[in-house]
Amino acid sequence: RLSEQKRPVKRFGLCSTLMGSGGAGVTAGEAARLIAQGVSEANELLATELDKKTWPRVERLKLIELYLDRAADAWRALRMQQDANPNRYAVDDVVKTGLGGIQRPPDTGYRGAAYDFVNVESKSGKDGEEISYTLDTKRARSEVRAKRAQSGLLRDLIKESSDDPRAQADIGRSLFNLLVPVELEAYLAGTGELQLQLDPTVADIPWELLDTTRDGEGDPRPWAVRTKLLRKLKIAGVRDVVHDANADESALIIGEPQCPAPYSRLYGAHEEALAVQSCLTAETALGADRVHSLISADETTAGYAARDIISALYERPWRILHVAGHGALPDPKTGSKGGVVLSNNTFLGPDEVESMRVVPELVFINCCHLGRGDDKALLNPRYDRSQFASGVAGALIKIGVRAVIAAGWAVDDAAATAFASAFYGTLLKGGRLIEAVGRGREAAYDAAPHSNTWAAYQCYGDPDWKFRRHVSDANQDTPTTSGEFESLGSETALKLTLSRMVVETRHQGANPAVQIARLRELEALFERKWTARGTATVYGAVAELFGEAFTEADDVPKGVEWYTRAVAAEDGTASLKAAEQLSNGRARLAWDLVDVASRHRDEMRARARQTGLTAGAKRAAVRALAESERKCRSAQRRAQGLLAQTASLLGKLRAIDDTMERARLVGSLHKRRALIAEVSDLPGRARVADAALKAMAVEYAVAERIGRERGATDLYYAAFNQVVAEVALSTGRRGRKSSAPAGAARVRAILAEKNKDADFWSLVGEIELDQLIAVADGSFLARAGKFVERFGKLHVAVKAARKWGSVYDTSTLVLGRYRSRLTSNRDRQTVDDVLALLRDFAHPK
Repeated sequence: RLSEQKRPVKRFGLCSTLMGSGGAGVTAGEAARLIAQGVSEANELLATELDKKTWPRVERLKLIELYLDRAADAWRALRMQQDANPNRYAVDDVVKTGLGGIQRPPDTGYRGAAYDFVNVESKSGKDGEEISYTLDTKRARSEVRAKRAQSGLLRDLIKESSDDPRAQADIGRSLFNLLVPVELEAYLAGTGELQLQLDPTVADIPWELLDTTRDGEGDPRPWAVRTKLLRKLKIAGVRDVVHDANADESALIIGEPQCPAPYSRLYGAHEEALAVQSCLTAETALGADRVHSLISADETTAGYAARDIISALYERPWRILHVAGHGALPDPKTGSKGGVVLSNNTFLGPDEVESMRVVPELVFINCCHLGRGDDKALLNPRYDRSQFASGVAGALIKIGVRAVIAAGWAVDDAAATAFASAFYGTLLKGGRLIEAVGRGREAAYDAAPHSNTWAAYQCYGDPDWKFRRHVSDANQDTPTTSGEFESLGSETALKLTLSRMVVETRHQGANPAVQIARLRELEALFERKWTARGTATVYGAVAELFGEAFTEADDVPKGVEWYTRAVAAEDGTASLKAAEQLSNGRARLAWDLVDVASRHRDEMRARARQTGLTAGAKRAAVRALAESERKCRSAQRRAQGLLAQTASLLGKLRAIDDTMERARLVGSLHKRRALIAEVSDLPGRARVADAALKAMAVEYAVAERIGRERGATDLYYAAFNQVVAEVALSTGRRGRKSSAPAGAARVRAILAEKNKDADFWSLVGEIELDQLIAVADGSFLARAGKFVERFGKLHVAVKAARKWGSVYDTSTLVLGRYRSRLTSNRDRQTVDDVLALLRDFAHPK
């Protein structure tokens, strides 16, 4: 791409994460070394001028890692590479700390996923064929055990389990004992979510049927029902270029296709297809216009013929393909590759699947036996896995389908319908694939506990894959968190976990509601495990992190509560920053209380002024208004108390040392005083607000001066808020047009310098400054739509509520005063729309 530019570049830089690390057998240092080696070798190839063209080459490689200890491991490995190849590499002298870094994970093993991962493959050992296991779980990493297996006995058990649809606990226990080493039983039996990565030589084993349950033990349900279990297939010869279906494409449901004799009718397949159709056509799902069904309208007749089905398959791209019918395995005698049985002795098989140009995201094949592979592959390490996927399920995986569900044997009708309904119901509500499979198996077991249908479904895919209908889905499940933190056994692990949660909320777009739920669980655990029984004793440093985590997730009252405990902690481990953040939290809470109460009061006033109300409705509206005004006055009194506490605490902190941060906090205190005065009903509120704005400008000027004297580089916030105060003061004076703020050019220069290493504040600062100037020069109404668009684009990248809270407060201060000068309801609504958008960003529901 660079070589195609009009002025081609000769050298360029690359950024990379430590790809591949954190899994089984790949350390951070090894990942860094291999990435650097790969880039170096690519440079050498580019330098050979194979086509007499001068190609640009990589001059600098930057590796980005969340955890400092892993970054340090990578740095040490690269320094060793430099010593070994001094003419090839030059490594920085230090690891640079950026935004959102964490010292180390809370436990010794680093995993990038919440589920456990086990790799299973067959190998030739000195005593015959062996099954080898590599674990990457929360409790163990890279542990390899081998278990000798009798392939003949396994084939007999597999055949017996697939031929008899009744649940047979003894077969499940026999398979578990034959396949799983004793040392691994605790890891597999105790997991909550597990993905098995299978070589084709072991993929034909019904792992879902394995069972560890013994009579009289706790949960009597089979292991695969208690554990959310998903497969992943190691396969060679996959499609090089995969064209995925996009979000606008639809679902195709094929229910009980026409079949030749001697295949019997499948009334259960017809019922299942109708149940799936009902799930997918619901208003909260895809809708009827995006679901195409090939299902007989009359249950007394079979469904569509082969020609109709194949035509529909290739008619357009499909995101979901669901087929319920008869399935047939390959037949070496006839040369048939098998597949879904269609009319005229034809099949929807591997060749037809591989001809699909656009790959569906999800394919669900409920046709018995089509989940199976080649019997010759079972426990045969010499099997050529590049030839695997002779069956339909394997072919789907080979072309790049993200999620494949295929039945390994005949299923019970009621259980099959229950599985499909629960599976799609969970998936369409935003659930992860592994959750949808788990709920499907639970439903199948509940519907037919004496059948082994719950084990028949072989489910392949990424555990975290979700079927997304929209960018933001209101029906998305809220993840459960129960038991997530029970393994934390030390104060250090607790602090590292809290630090990670702060980073997730501040920098990684974590859902605040989910974060608060997790924090409350962690809070209860902390109170139970680490606080002194019967007392209020806490660790100051831990309380400080709780305060920061709750505040970042927009639970300011909880944040203030924990910061208060941190400052008062007897062990003295809380930092001075905790006291600063306590003052900031109190001031923010003061404004939040008044903001919510005053907006409700204004809504009640509008309702009470409505015309056409009945006498009863009018009296109810007046009573509601009186109550909301009482609550508003109460909120204002409480806010004044919080502001007084904030002023007192900041005064004590400034007596220790008058830093730039403390001067900025005092400026922020005056900003919130101005905001509260603006929405109050007190006489002389404009005078009080003006006085607060003048004090705000003075304090932010002091902060900028201190910063310059002490060589600080982050002067943007102090300089910008002086402009905010200036514009708000001039905007609030009726009959006087605002002039362009004198400090805007200075702020623009600071932003230009800051954008060399851009962050949220420098990016949002450009929009905020343009908005201030538009208010000052009278062009805001004409440009409001552009501001909404720019704020919206930035919110896609950065969703941290606390950061947007500052943007909302500033805009409310300036635009609220600007709105008071407007006479047109349409113009006022334009201002209200901008503020409503920012309020949603700052306080997500």
